[in-house]
Amino acid sequence: MSGNNGPPATANAETNGNDLTVAATPHEYRIALAWWADAATDHLMMALDPLYAQTPREPMESIPAPMTGTSSKNEAAVSSVELEVITNVSVPAMINGDLDDLHAAIAETAQQMIEQTMRQYFAVLADATSQAGNTVDAGDDIVEAYLMVLAKMDIAFDEDGRPDLALYVSPENANRVEAQLAAITPAQSRRFTEILMRKREEFNASRRRRRLPRHGH
Repeated sequence: MSGNNGPPATANAETNGNDLTVAATPHEYRIALAWWADAATDHLMMALDPLYAQTPREPMESIPAPMTGTSSKNEAAVSSVELEVITNVSVPAMINGDLDDLHAAIAETAQQMIEQTMRQYFAVLADATSQAGNTVDAGDDIVEAYLMVLAKMDIAFDEDGRPDLALYVSPENANRVEAQLAAITPAQSRRFTEILMRKREEFNASRRRRRLPRHGH
């Protein structure tokens, strides 16, 4: 804040055809409002989508193009995406302590952001898996496709040996996928168990390699 003893700076904002004189706010107030709006939006987005809520967040000053390893040991760049939401709030109402417009704007922003974010999330995921060679085509056989994907992917396990697996499908396909998974054949069930056993051995072996001390240490 300035040490000037004069009157506060003012800015004229035209609202509903009238000129409204608004006292300028300190920069830290605007930063606090932006931080609060961002945090509130993110919390609402997590409440709207469980998958988004499980996604780790990493604040960054700039966003480099992440690299995705492929089966041929090459790397493919996955570009970042831009999201945009436009909303409006009533400045006079906020000045008078009426925050209904602000709350509605935050809720609307969260709804638009989660729709854009998850749409881009799956688009980027599909592109990355395609470049990495982790896509499969089993026609309409959901179980076969699931087993083929498991055989290709790395799987992490917890301390009790349980796999860290999750299957996400669109709402319109949920019933069909659930019905096919419930009708898994004994042979497919055995393949599922064999795949998990092999992946558990690979995971444990990779952890042992990471724990091996380097020569001379």
